[in-house]
Amino acid sequence: MSDAEMQSNPFIYDKFVRGCTAFLCVAVGLVYAFVFGLAAGPDTELIIADGLVSSVMGYAVCALLWHVHHYSIPSATGYQAFIMYAFYCLLSILLITGAETLLVYEAFDGELVSFAGTLPARAFCLVMFYFVINLLLAFVMKVDEDGEQDADFDPAPDDDADSSEPVALSAKNPGKILERITVKTGQEIEVIPVEDILYIKAEDDYVDFVTSDGSWLKAGTLKEYDSLLPADKFARIHRSYIVNLEKITKIERFGQQQLLQLSDGTSLRISVNGYKILREKLEL
Repeated sequence: MSDAEMQSNPFIYDKFVRGCTAFLCVAVGLVYAFVFGLAAGPDTELIIADGLVSSVMGYAVCALLWHVHHYSIPSATGYQAFIMYAFYCLLSILLITGAETLLVYEAFDGELVSFAGTLPARAFCLVMFYFVINLLLAFVMKVDEDGEQDADFDPAPDDDADSSEPVALSAKNPGKILERITVKTGQEIEVIPVEDILYIKAEDDYVDFVTSDGSWLKAGTLKEYDSLLPADKFARIHRSYIVNLEKITKIERFGQQQLLQLSDGTSLRISVNGYKILREKLEL
């Protein structure tokens, strides 16, 4: 997944999220349609059609609510947040029941009266559905935020000579600052001046040094390199990223989410702690 996609709606770009959500929406939609279909009249075609429409609209509501939690709700407080929750709840109910009513009106005109009798109960069930979805999204956003604030977390590197190099260097030369990075590629050794680095990304037990000429993997952790790089030129903006301050061209804010753009056009996400560090180092 690209950095741009990582900032996009997972209900659209993440295959796993898409598949799980689609399955749950279809299952819930069919049960929902079956229960109310029996109450309105046992019409198999109506139940199936209602279930499919409910599933599609339920998925659309999940995608919409992700944007709400990601961009709108974090910047709202108190009564503003309550009003926004109530508004999107009403909007979700109107979207789903409106689509169902249109379906019955166009394709099952004879069932319209009996269908209308189930609308209050349908609305109540949709409020419960909305409440559960919001709890799940709030939990996911909280986990994501807590993970971002854990800026000192790093996976343990493999016990090989390459991964121990930064630790050994730090132990032998406590005040030593790296001026270049050496990476072995096949039979060659690539020498990367630190000023050429755009950003460094954590990749499991490795770090990926990205420059305008390419990227190179080296065993180690961000925590190790964060202590060895010039503090006035590099900043750890996220548990997964260290950036070259001189390569930053723009910082953007969406609700409580921040992105920075580098000179090559790459956009990277900034954590809460990372934003505080940036403000101090850039004197914002």
